[in-house]
Amino acid sequence: MIALLHKFNRLTRILLLLMIFTLPAMTVVGQTESDGTQLVSDPGITIITDKDDYAPLSNAVFSGSGFEPFEIVVLRVKNLTQPCNTTHSDQSYAPFSVTTDENGAFVTNWTVCNCPGDSLRLKVTGQNLGKVGYAYFTDSTPNNISFVNPSGSSVSTVQGSSAVFNVEIKFTGNKNSCTVNLSTSGLPTGTTENWSGGNSITVEQAGNTTIVKTLTITTSGTTPINSFSFLVSATPTACPGGDIVNASGNLNVTAPSCTVPVLSVPGVIEVNSAANLCNTIVNYTATSTGTPAPDITYSFSGDTTGSGTGTGSGSSFNVGTTTVEITATNSCGSDTETFTVTVVDDTAPVVDAVSQITVTLDASGAGSLAVGDVLNSTSTDACGIASEVLSQTSFGC
Repeated sequence: MIALLHKFNRLTRILLLLMIFTLPAMTVVGQTESDGTQLVSDPGITIITDKDDYAPLSNAVFSGSGFEPFEIVVLRVKNLTQPCNTTHSDQSYAPFSVTTDENGAFVTNWTVCNCPGDSLRLKVTGQNLGKVGYAYFTDSTPNNISFVNPSGSSVSTVQGSSAVFNVEIKFTGNKNSCTVNLSTSGLPTGTTENWSGGNSITVEQAGNTTIVKTLTITTSGTTPINSFSFLVSATPTACPGGDIVNASGNLNVTAPSCTVPVLSVPGVIEVNSAANLCNTIVNYTATSTGTPAPDITYSFSGDTTGSGTGTGSGSSFNVGTTTVEITATNSCGSDTETFTVTVVDDTAPVVDAVSQITVTLDASGAGSLAVGDVLNSTSTDACGIASEVLSQTSFGC
């Protein structure tokens, strides 16, 4: 009976060993061997990387469990893509060893190689029982940024107008959450920039993700007329593989078409003064053509004086005649036109005179009157009294 049990136990161990060594490799999506499979860890062995994807030369944290307590384990990383700075003929890097803790677990660090886009495999081998574990990860490819304008990276605009660039930001190789801020440098003075939806981009699982943002550059009348090269930069703020990436653009600022201003002004304007006032508000229409749009100024001379920007319409004009001079000026030239505005005082003065008066003749039979003799009070007028005259000042028999 004991012999039968011994044979049974031996047979069981052989079957278990056969099961262990004949487990098939698992076909998976992601980092794989050349045949498209991933090697499977021995039963009970767990190997973990703290990330699936790392920035070049960043720190990777490897952990494992299922080994013997205080067992020495050897770690070896192999580049599955190419012999990138590897030290062994099988495209692996220098191995190193650590000792497990009392639970047969370990945690250690490794500096990721500078091999953007490559797939890597970690192999951990226990030195007591020979148990092996595997983990797969990648060395992230830095993000890429490029222009996708139909006209390429060069756009022309007339001074004072806007140029629109479509900026395509490609995230390649980076499978973690990534945030980048977009900015420009090298734009000329007198320009402003605006990004559709803001200049910050955050994507989850960023690997092989493409985002298109619209960059609008608005020029002004002070923007120099020239061709300007500038850079669009994507600066990672929370992104593995965080190098700043740049794309070049070209902004061509052209001069607007130029025509000399031509003014159109009214003819002679004649209006009455406002009631009980010696002036009135006068509105008129004066227009100008010309490209670029001209600057308009005015000046008054005569009974009304003054100057300013615009046409002067809506100003207060005094009684009398005022000459209005309007000038339109742009970079191509200028035009000046004049016309007159006459304000008529049509309100008669108020005279407070006696209704009748007796004139005493002298011995020769003659008599006279002065203005003061016939007024009860001073005469009034909104524009002032120019003169006071009696129709008859001398009287006789």
